[in-house]
Amino acid sequence: MTTTPDTAVVQANANEPIVDSLIFGVGPLIDDDIEAVSFTRTLLRCNTAGSFYIDVRNAGSSILYDIDISLALDADLTFVQAWPAPDSVVGNVVYWQLDSLAWWGLQHYRIDVVVGPVGSSGLATLDVLFGSTGELITETDGLETVTCAYDPNDKLVLPIGSGVHHAVPIDQDRLDYTIRFQNTGTDTAFNVLLIDRLSPHLDLTSMEVLGTSHPLSHIFIEDDRELNFRYDNILLPDSGTNMSGSNGYVRFRIRPLPNAPNLTEILNTAEIYFDYNPPVITNTTLNTLVDCEAFTATATDLGAGLLEASAGESYQWYESGIPIDGATQRELVAGASGFYSVEVTNEYACELLSEEVQIVISDVKETTGVRMAIMPNPMTNDARVIFSTPLASTAYVELIDINGKALRTIQCGLRREVLLQRDGLSSGLYILRVQDGKGSFATQRIVID
Repeated sequence: MTTTPDTAVVQANANEPIVDSLIFGVGPLIDDDIEAVSFTRTLLRCNTAGSFYIDVRNAGSSILYDIDISLALDADLTFVQAWPAPDSVVGNVVYWQLDSLAWWGLQHYRIDVVVGPVGSSGLATLDVLFGSTGELITETDGLETVTCAYDPNDKLVLPIGSGVHHAVPIDQDRLDYTIRFQNTGTDTAFNVLLIDRLSPHLDLTSMEVLGTSHPLSHIFIEDDRELNFRYDNILLPDSGTNMSGSNGYVRFRIRPLPNAPNLTEILNTAEIYFDYNPPVITNTTLNTLVDCEAFTATATDLGAGLLEASAGESYQWYESGIPIDGATQRELVAGASGFYSVEVTNEYACELLSEEVQIVISDVKETTGVRMAIMPNPMTNDARVIFSTPLASTAYVELIDINGKALRTIQCGLRREVLLQRDGLSSGLYILRVQDGKGSFATQRIVID
């Protein structure tokens, strides 16, 4: 506090519950440079107007100087206008120069564009260079491929997360949410209210607004964790009158609560009220907090040089710590004696490395090259025939009965695996023989139950 005295005594009562006009001076105890940039957009629809929004903030306690801002639009986006007006526009790049930004300062920019046809590109790249600190922040937003159909009122979260569970690390610092809204009615919306019912797994005290398209009238959180953003007298035109002007957004971030259990799901849905109309309900975002240390991967020796990894989404096998080219299936036929391990990526995007398994091959010389395994053996309806390396394009598998008659031929064609189907074969003992046109180089017995 820089004012003297640094306290004030006020009286509030039911008739006068709010006391204002109290002025206090504050100053930083420590100079700290904290640059912050928020970059978002309206929904971009083919052959219509849209907008990008930039918020440059000084979140530190020292003045930032010489800030250069540039926005590069894809060739399929047509620049229309911007507020504040740019210092220059060269081709499809828009430039601003900001002399200084006081601590806690915010500079907001809106850029209107016309979107290209279906299938065009709708990306924009923002560069903000803070000259006094040398910090460069780059962000990209938009659409790689423009479409026409869309829901203009939606909810976004960053990071999106991996896979169907939208997995993020258990110690994820913050989740960044954006609520986008558009007046698709037939008249001006005078007031807009956004209600976001925050997950019980989020820390309410950490909520921070990063940017907004219009000045906020009120922000408050109810006792039931209902986050409210009010825009009184926003005068939001309808989309038929002003397409780009009919859009708005608010962007905020918030921390997950610490010590959340593994696989905690954080769901988030917003309600958008235009004047006295029923609410528009957005989509629901999902993030799953994942502790990858809670999972393990295993490599199991099934015999005859056949290895199987624990279940996952993708695999990479190693021999003595060196990746084996093309060995990306759940099973592996070891081509030689050695120490084998597997990296399994599970459904939560955790990359898990198994312990090494020693394989000793004594029944076949290691110099014979390709090895073969059959799963299951005996088989009932079908069996997978797996090879230690991809076969040559000329290679094929023959199924031979006990009389030496070739019953079936399966072309391999550069594959590591083929499927043998029963298709009327009688129960009994058969021989599988791999050939490449120059002769047989691998054989194995198979039993059909």
